[in-house]
Amino acid sequence: MQGNEQHVFSTRVFAFCIYRRAHSWHCTPEDSENILAELLAENADLHARLAELQGLYEKVYKLDQLKSCFFVTINHELRTLLS
Repeated sequence: MQGNEQHVFSTRVFAFCIYRRAHSWHCTPEDSENILAELLAENADLHARLAELQGLYEKVYKLDQLKSCFFVTINHELRTLLS
């Protein structure tokens, strides 16, 4: 994990501990480790979903380009046929 990512997770864990302390609960080191593990797992899931969505976006973009090319070609063929 890179330094910036570690900082973001540390900040989230710290914020969660403050939230728990505000509600009269104690945040133990084990709790912090569990929270960090959950956040890392969620982050991995989000990265996997992002990769999936990027792949789908690329497919849709290519299909949109093919559709546009098709209509340009059909439009040209119809215009030349009529003139």
